[in-house]
Amino acid sequence: MNVLKNAASAAALAYCLLSAPVHAQVAPSTAANEADGTVPEIVVTAQLRRESAQTVPIAVTAVTGDSLTRAGVASLQDLAAAVPGVVVSKSVSYGLAPIAIRGLGGPAGGGSLFTDQPVAVYVDGVYVPALAQSVSNFLDVDTMQVLRGPQGTLYGRNSTAGAILLGSKRPDLSQVGGTVSASYASFAAAAISGVLNLPLIADRLGLRLAVGHDSGGNWARNASDSRRFGGGENTTMRGTLRWQDDGGATIDLIVDHSNGTANPATLSLATVSPAPRGPTLGTVYVGNPYLRRADLATVVDNRMVEISGDQQTRTRATDFTLIAEVPLGGVTLTAISGYRNFRVSGTQDVSPAPTPAAITNTNNTVQQQKSFSQELRLGSNSTGPAKWILGAYYFHQETDAFINIINVQGGPPVATGFGATGPIFAGRPAGTTALFDAAQTVNSYALFADATYQLGDRLAVTGGIRYSRDEKAATIANTVRTITNSVLAGPILLNASCPSATTSCRGTYENVSPRAVVTFQATPRNMVYGSFSKGFNSGGFNNFGNVLNPSDPTNPLENGSERITNYEIGTKNEFFGRKLKLNIAAFQTEYRDLHIRQAVLTGGVAIVNVPKARVRGVEVETLLYPLDGLSLALNGSYLDGTIREGTLAALPSNAGTIVLGQNQTVVSQNVAGNRLSRAPRWQGSATLSYAVPTGFGTITPSVSWRGQTSVWFLETNQDNGQYRAAGWSEVDLRVALAGEDNKWELAAFGRNVFDRRYISQIVPFTGFPVATFNTPATWGLNGKINF
Repeated sequence: MNVLKNAASAAALAYCLLSAPVHAQVAPSTAANEADGTVPEIVVTAQLRRESAQTVPIAVTAVTGDSLTRAGVASLQDLAAAVPGVVVSKSVSYGLAPIAIRGLGGPAGGGSLFTDQPVAVYVDGVYVPALAQSVSNFLDVDTMQVLRGPQGTLYGRNSTAGAILLGSKRPDLSQVGGTVSASYASFAAAAISGVLNLPLIADRLGLRLAVGHDSGGNWARNASDSRRFGGGENTTMRGTLRWQDDGGATIDLIVDHSNGTANPATLSLATVSPAPRGPTLGTVYVGNPYLRRADLATVVDNRMVEISGDQQTRTRATDFTLIAEVPLGGVTLTAISGYRNFRVSGTQDVSPAPTPAAITNTNNTVQQQKSFSQELRLGSNSTGPAKWILGAYYFHQETDAFINIINVQGGPPVATGFGATGPIFAGRPAGTTALFDAAQTVNSYALFADATYQLGDRLAVTGGIRYSRDEKAATIANTVRTITNSVLAGPILLNASCPSATTSCRGTYENVSPRAVVTFQATPRNMVYGSFSKGFNSGGFNNFGNVLNPSDPTNPLENGSERITNYEIGTKNEFFGRKLKLNIAAFQTEYRDLHIRQAVLTGGVAIVNVPKARVRGVEVETLLYPLDGLSLALNGSYLDGTIREGTLAALPSNAGTIVLGQNQTVVSQNVAGNRLSRAPRWQGSATLSYAVPTGFGTITPSVSWRGQTSVWFLETNQDNGQYRAAGWSEVDLRVALAGEDNKWELAAFGRNVFDRRYISQIVPFTGFPVATFNTPATWGLNGKINF
């Protein structure tokens, strides 16, 4: 097969060239392994049973919570280029930080509220539907597992690009203990957290409490006033109660709550200037959206933004998880119940105007997502040649969203007078206020089965299948009114809703996703696998969809289901007495009716299908212990993500100077051959760490590098580069001093120490690009006490 031949060639090239691919501080390691200099054994649940990561025929990166802490990884947003094939963008608005795996994932902004993300995040086995919540801060994490590629059988909740599994630490039923940690860094970034473990009934009942608070980090200066952006404040609390009986049955009740505010630092990439248009229209703002501002480098180096209106995001979440595992002879019954209640509100100023900025575009929102899920699994626990799992899954979600997009130059010129619905204003260019009031209910059902059979000592075969059914019902009401700069309501320009006499806004989407794997265990430490799998992301409705013209190709009311076929070969190895780990995966994924997150010029995001796309590549992970205490992690990926067939709506590249906010004519653009967004061709990281024993403890200096080549943020208009970000790299440093008994640790760290600045995300608002950037160089101290 050509894909495997090409992948094998790319694998060899990748291994030679990527002598630097996971945030070495993110490299899995433990104190024990640092002492004896061997590759650590990490247990994963990628196949819904506990197995060594090196024996699982899936491309999975597993990291311990302690490793994440050492790396300074506080949320998924800190994983950019740290895990092969994973791209994470900084939030542009409302906490929405898109996650992409192997070139797929994440919206072009915060609008696709009714469609699940291709990268599914699970916390303690419960699916997290809200993108803003899935990238919230970590607290008392036990493990993080990143599963790359479609996970349509075992993790079938639209996990078409991959899945991220986060597990929190459980109570220790035998002894009292805990941790207190604190850090302080540049830009007044402070964080403190504490964990208390309490056995309530010895070996029977235990409680674990964790709380964390962080604030500061506002690194960007506003050009027109004293406000600062780029940071925020967040408080997270979690309580876990575990009960265990003599037969090995356990019940975990997990309750967590969080409150947060964020101040996104955004910057226009185009120059917009005031232009007098006579006494009737007054002054309007004009610019070329595809001409990058000449002073961009200076503004970025000076850490400046230009925000005139309000810009803040507020989030609140309360979650309940109940997990029961009950051994029943040769099988184990697992039940996972989850309830999540997430609310986000805020205001964003998206006025790409010069300094001092003028308020021309803004939006505000209130969104709430409530979900309940129930999963039941019956799995074998015998030591025989067969291992199997049967399961059933139910998911219910209710989404309510109110979004108001204000555009003070969006309407046509108006004359003096008084209309039937209110005053008609003159003397200023007319604007619009677009109100989107939308709600959706989802009921999802699934049945799945997966089994592995050992054919002798070396060969094993795995087969799995999942049936999924999603039922969706949406209500969408759109109202557009004329306004003036004083935001007074004038005539109604649009008033439409769905359901209507001609459109029901109800849909049912079904799919069967199979999986087949062959594994050959050449030696106890060397294995090769080949897999074939399918997945799907159900169709649905666009909350910004065109209710007047549901078949509008630029903003359809409904989108079809996305279907995926994935081929993969891989090898996992440990050599030289477990001094070296070398894992390689090569893959090709074919997408049918791929979901593209396309920005709508009037505001919001539409999910649009393109008929064909292909993603293929190679991922390499290595970990080497050449000497006791010395570790070197080298990981990376090569990726080719291309649209093979399709058209998308685009503002013409030769649009020239246009009036900001006024309606523009879009064209249908053939995007066959264009690269997918957030899909760097090369990506990698490297970490070198050396633990040096002393008479009073251990000193561990470490240095890590990570970087990637250029990426696109739109699949259209790739002939001018305005929506392209250059490649980047960062270097981090850390020196830690830990006590002999590991009861305390003090560390000094520097992140992005060479102050490399680069674009993290670009999103079009009313046709003009708005960007976020990475955090500047940061230096700080961290201390931790274990008791």
